[in-house]
Order: sequence, then structure tokens, then C-alpha cells
Amino acid sequence: MTESGYSSRAGLLKDEGIGPFDILELRLAVEPEAAALAAERMTDEQIACLRELVNNMAALEQSPGLEPVDQQFHVLIAQGTENAAIVGTVQWLWRLRGQSELSSGFHRMIIGEGVYPVIDEHQAVANAIAARDPEAARAAMRRHIEASIQAAAKHFGAGAD
Repeated sequence: MTESGYSSRAGLLKDEGIGPFDILELRLAVEPEAAALAAERMTDEQIACLRELVNNMAALEQSPGLEPVDQQFHVLIAQGTENAAIVGTVQWLWRLRGQSELSSGFHRMIIGEGVYPVIDEHQAVANAIAARDPEAARAAMRRHIEASIQAAAKHFGAGAD
């Protein structure tokens, strides 16, 4: 175990009580900038895939099948940055979300209560990226993750773990 309270095995961070708000805060630090970079760097093919993912999310609205499509959406944006460190970080955050007992338990609870990703927020991110507008993409992703934090706080109680 390191000073930070995390143990590492084979270079992977092991969950030692990382909660949903920890993950959301780090996503808030990374993903708006990733969206801005993606607006500048994504290929037309990647943007078409991003739009298709939003359409798939709309078709799956209010169902558990939406979660993996949501993950694909966020990972595709990271890939659109052409920055391997951002891609790795976003992928790790989504893995951690599923591996952390605190975070995965919380997500099971809110999904069980019918709380799913908001399609309109994802559409706003995709539209800004497609418009090649980094500032709008950054702002849309920030609004999306901040809304996720607020929604999670309502269901978690105190709003912090």
C-alpha cells in the first residue's frame, strides 16, 4: 500500500474505497478538455460514430442497456483527442467505476431507481464536437458531468463520499 492509500499490482490501481464522487470529480477535470480537443481533432468518421452512439442512446433511453453505450460515447471522445494518456485515463475511470465496490454499488442503486444518462446532454456534446467548436464542446461536457454530480448527490444524500 502506498501513502495515498492505494495499492498497485502489475501497474494497475486497485480500489481501496474510491467512491462515485471521486470518479466524477476526476472526470470533470479530464473530460471537458478531452471534448475540446476532440472538437479540433476528431475525424469525420469518428463524428459519424459519435452521432450514431447518441441515436443508439436515444433508442435505449431508460433501460440498463444504455450504460455500455454511454461508456462507448465517452471513450470515443477520448480517442478523438489523439492523446494516448487521455484515452487511457478515460478508459481507466470507466473500469474503476465498475470495479470500485463503492462506485459500482452506488450505480446499481441509481440504475435500479431508474436514473440513466441524459440523452440531451450527450447530444449537446456531440453537436459541439461536430461543429468543431472546442469552447462549446468543453462547456457542454462540463455541464453534462456537473449535472451527473448533482443527480448523484440527490441520490447519495450528502453529496460527498
